[in-house]
Amino acid sequence: MNIDSLVLMTGLAVGLCAFVAFLARSHYKKQADALTGASTKIAHARPGHVKLEGRVSANESLESPVSNKKCLYMQVVFKDLDAPVDVEFVRGPRMGQQSIRATGGQKRVAIVRKANQIYLEDDSGRIEVDFDDADIELLVDKSFQTGSLSSNDPQVETLMRRFGARSGASGIKGRCQLTEIILEAGDKIIVTGNLTMDGTGQMRVSGTDDDPVFITDKSSEVVAKSSKQKALMMTITFLVLSLLAASLIGLGFVTGSKQPDRVIKKPVPVEKTKGW
Repeated sequence: MNIDSLVLMTGLAVGLCAFVAFLARSHYKKQADALTGASTKIAHARPGHVKLEGRVSANESLESPVSNKKCLYMQVVFKDLDAPVDVEFVRGPRMGQQSIRATGGQKRVAIVRKANQIYLEDDSGRIEVDFDDADIELLVDKSFQTGSLSSNDPQVETLMRRFGARSGASGIKGRCQLTEIILEAGDKIIVTGNLTMDGTGQMRVSGTDDDPVFITDKSSEVVAKSSKQKALMMTITFLVLSLLAASLIGLGFVTGSKQPDRVIKKPVPVEKTKGW
């Protein structure tokens, strides 16, 4: 059977995207289910999946370059929304063949740092939390916005320049945005993950590839609602992509099997004439 390879490969690629959407849907559903249940006191927690609430602490601290606050986790993102776009000519493989390529624009600088080890404490006990591969969703602590037409605070402009904002005689050129998300010692957080216990009775909340540790300082109801909405969107995406992939794969077999009929030319008989 002949197969249209291009259509078939496109269908397989769409099918792979559908599989990724299915994994994302499973992830958000697990997250919503974990946040919906009631929290457990640390002293009453048992090995298995848990939801815990308490204050966060650590044996070390970092310092945010934005607010200069001591913290256990920081995510600082700077965006130059009006960064200039550089245009360059690119030579093609053949003589005289050129094309235009745009580079730059939307300059983005991100700094993410975290303590090596954190602990969760409540009025019943203390437990270690795996912080390396955790999913973290925190409220924005500070957000700055500047523009060429706005009257900007000199301290904010100085801070923006530290992250690469373009400046001129009248201040910052273009629109820039700087956000800071930090987790400070003593902040109240919610943690979900898999609780394990070693031979000495030391408990630890860790995660797996399918179910990582999740940490948030938002309301569990708000995050659960958001996770349910994301799971619904991923479900719809999975169904649409699955139908499209099935259609493309089927079309690849159908179009590939329909080959144009060969026209067989019959030889034209040559009349023989007798010589004089």
